[in-house]
Amino acid sequence: MEPENKIRDILHPRQAGLKKPSDSPKKSMPGQKPAGHKNPILAAVITLLIVFAIAFGAKIADLKNKTIASGKFIYEKAGEGASALEALDTSKAKTAFGFINQEIKKIKNELDKIGFSKILSFGEILTPLAKEIPATLTDLIAFSGRVVSLTDKADDLANNAFRMAFNKEGEKLLKTLRDLKDDLKAVIGLSGSLKSHATALKIPLPENYLELTVRLYRGEALLDSLLNMLDSERSLHIAVLFQNPSEIRPAGGFIGSYGDIALENGSITSIDVRDIYDPDGWVEEKIIPPHPLQSITDTWEARDANWFFDFPTSAEKVLSMLNKSKIYSEKNIRFSAALAINVHLVEDLLEILGEIPLPEYNLTVTKDNFLEVVQKEVESGEDKTKGEPKRILKTLTPLILEKLTNLSSEHKRALAARLTQRIKSKDILAYTEDRTLEGYLQNERLGGEIFSPEGKNSDDYLAIVHSNIAGGKTDALIKESVVLESSIDSRGKISNKLTLEREHTGKDKKEWWYRTPNKDYFQILTLEGARLLGVSGHDKKTPSAPVHKPSYLRDPDIEAIEKTSEWLPEFKVTRSNQFGKTTFANWLTTAAGENKKLILEYENPEMINVTSGTNYKFVYERQSGVRPNFSYTIFAPTGYIWQENNKPSFIYETENPESRIMLDLTLEKLK
Repeated sequence: MEPENKIRDILHPRQAGLKKPSDSPKKSMPGQKPAGHKNPILAAVITLLIVFAIAFGAKIADLKNKTIASGKFIYEKAGEGASALEALDTSKAKTAFGFINQEIKKIKNELDKIGFSKILSFGEILTPLAKEIPATLTDLIAFSGRVVSLTDKADDLANNAFRMAFNKEGEKLLKTLRDLKDDLKAVIGLSGSLKSHATALKIPLPENYLELTVRLYRGEALLDSLLNMLDSERSLHIAVLFQNPSEIRPAGGFIGSYGDIALENGSITSIDVRDIYDPDGWVEEKIIPPHPLQSITDTWEARDANWFFDFPTSAEKVLSMLNKSKIYSEKNIRFSAALAINVHLVEDLLEILGEIPLPEYNLTVTKDNFLEVVQKEVESGEDKTKGEPKRILKTLTPLILEKLTNLSSEHKRALAARLTQRIKSKDILAYTEDRTLEGYLQNERLGGEIFSPEGKNSDDYLAIVHSNIAGGKTDALIKESVVLESSIDSRGKISNKLTLEREHTGKDKKEWWYRTPNKDYFQILTLEGARLLGVSGHDKKTPSAPVHKPSYLRDPDIEAIEKTSEWLPEFKVTRSNQFGKTTFANWLTTAAGENKKLILEYENPEMINVTSGTNYKFVYERQSGVRPNFSYTIFAPTGYIWQENNKPSFIYETENPESRIMLDLTLEKLK
């Protein structure tokens, strides 16, 4: 309600439950005073309010215009702040919310100058709503102030958290996190108070108020979990998994090396980079490997444990196997979190940090030569002859981390932008045993979990999962394109034709690990219950008999998948179920200089309702470390078009698909 209208409402006699003089009885009852003299104090108050209204009317009218302008300014700055937070630019968000706080204070100062609060204190006699206005302004100022404080601390963490942890300033880091939690708790309390004011004043709440409130409570729970992990007497160990997409595996790449980052009370106490074979050599427990891996190893260990497209499952297996190694179990060390990164992220870091000299190798590592240099040292360098093929990574990692602690503000912003893009591209994945933190990671697209919707499933789903098994480092030189054509018939049946084309461009490379044939165990994941109609272009390799070793253990997740496996002799592929998806799998070998094309045709298990307004959802998930060109075409039933483009076919194409693409389309019948 506009300010002058609010005061007019307060001053109007009917709003106070009073009668106008003309409505009063013409005559008084015996012994009764005339109605006009019933309450002389109230009459005086009304008279004073009328005088105040006349005196301040001009100022209030002027204030109205100022308030409208302020509202537009606040709305604009709120949008800037929200966008800045989404872009991880906490400094810009802090500035935007600071302007909002100043503007609200300015409004209150203007009201105080004209004695608005005093007018409202008189108005409380007339209506209880009047007292809500100054209380609302007070809470609003407190709310915006806390938001400024919160973004200030978030900005401090974004700029200095890594430096504080790396430079043994863990206590300072923990204090900032605790203060941030206090601000968030205050924001939650003030949010509830402002909701009460809005209800009393009949001001509609934002449509997303409930969603925002849930986010605030989740944020508080997140900070609780983070503080519980960091503020502990026991060391926190995080496994940093270096996944090499040149040798692709379901979760992103072969884990040739890993780092053990230990933290105590918020400070990094040690960073130990190792070859993955070190802990694998100290595990007594023997586990039967997944069937496709049985040709290269007789036991399943940490190096091959990222076998699942669902990253949380892969990470849990890797951590479990590391924890069982005597290297850690005998020291009572236990990993409770994992961070998986690949070469693309390291290249981004080197582009921002600049070149890093390695005098002992007579090398200078840059963004452009990182992959080539490291793989050459690992495969044929002097360190390999000494039994330490991954030592170059052990030397390079601390130098990168040290440079990260001294980034300029400009470079920090550039790094934040790159990290955002790498998260979208699935080049950074994270996992933790803490359920609250894990939920946050998945919500922020860091979890790498397989798509599993609540309620209605998608109408179509596709994920293509590659595993390089004894195929060198050839995935670095594979060009891939994925083309999916789907059509819906008049009954609502969905038929699909998938064309996967892979070209091996390593023919002229001098290194053997680039020239060797690419041996790919492919898995096509689609809707559970999908029916295969035809397949061509693959190796048609009949699977060997599975290994049976009574003294070896069986992993329950591998066993659950393999129990559903069925060989389809007419198609020469294996069909199985995993994570609520039907999978078609076999081998596709591509020699250097060769181009292979795999074609699958299949039907979806359920029909859709063919009518105007029917929603159609398609989900595509890309494997971490793979960069295919992707094209999707969906043909509407005869007599229908898609509302989104007013055409009978909808085409989506991209040369760099994000980790998950979700398309929502709507059928419309032609008139």
